Amino acid sequence: MIKLRYITMLVCAFVLAETTHAKMWYLPDYQGASLKRKNIHSGSSSNLQNGIRFKCNNYGLKALSDIGSEFECINTISAPEGCCAAWQCKKSIYPYSSANCAQDGQILGGESCNGPNGTVFYQNCLCDKSIYKYNSSNCQGQLAGNSCYDNEEYYSECITDACQIQANIAQHISCGNFQCKTTHSQCSTICTECYSDYCSPLIDSGSCKNCDICQTYASNCDSCCIECGTCSFTGYTLDNCPANTLCTPKTCGGTTKYMATGCSANYTDYNSQWCKSGSPISPVTDCATLGYSSSVTSCSGDYVKLSCPFNKSYAVCVQSM
Repeated sequence: MIKLRYITMLVCAFVLAETTHAKMWYLPDYQGASLKRKNIHSGSSSNLQNGIRFKCNNYGLKALSDIGSEFECINTISAPEGCCAAWQCKKSIYPYSSANCAQDGQILGGESCNGPNGTVFYQNCLCDKSIYKYNSSNCQGQLAGNSCYDNEEYYSECITDACQIQANIAQHISCGNFQCKTTHSQCSTICTECYSDYCSPLIDSGSCKNCDICQTYASNCDSCCIECGTCSFTGYTLDNCPANTLCTPKTCGGTTKYMATGCSANYTDYNSQWCKSGSPISPVTDCATLGYSSSVTSCSGDYVKLSCPFNKSYAVCVQSM
């Protein structure tokens, strides 16, 4: 009686197992009724997983437990329970690839995940420190150039020259043809104010000389003498212009000289640059008229011979003083 009961239990268990496997192998639709799914979950955890894996393989899918902890399933709507039609690297862990970490100077780093389509994903997108060397901790000047973010901003340049720093933050003025009037207090090569003419910078710099006679004027500025000439009064011999005389004055070095050029109206030149009214009077040069005689050859006594200045052959005897 006992053996019969035991045999009966074995037969029932076999029939039940066969029935269960039949339902798992020959599902007409993996989106079928919940009754069919409940049959999969019967048995031990290992048997359950094997059943899910077998079912997924039948449909060309992969069991969720088999895609790996680094992956996440991205298509479960059309897949049977426990199966995955498509998967990818977990974006929360591996967010970076060559597609979104492609800026010049960026490099992929950290642990990686090989995606099913051949793309490799990484945990980090880092700055190439051979390019982006500087940050606020190692640059005592001004950070400049291209930048890259890696938990903080890194830069390709660190400027320590005062002129370069000011050139980046101050507005440099181009003066064109004119000179710079005012430069930056920290950099003499940066102009902040320009002159608007050519003469002003020469005057401000003390380049213009105060000359009575200018030999050379500054380029583009004929009011600024940069080289003085020397005074020359050739022809200008008079300290004053005589009365009734026409004169041309010349001043140089604080001194004024005059040149007589003629007489005023109704005045005549009398051989000595002086002008008098009336007709000119010619001087008497005839020795006989002046009292000289051509027969005087010698004088005696207290008299001495005085020759005519206009003709030495005429003379006169005058008493010695």
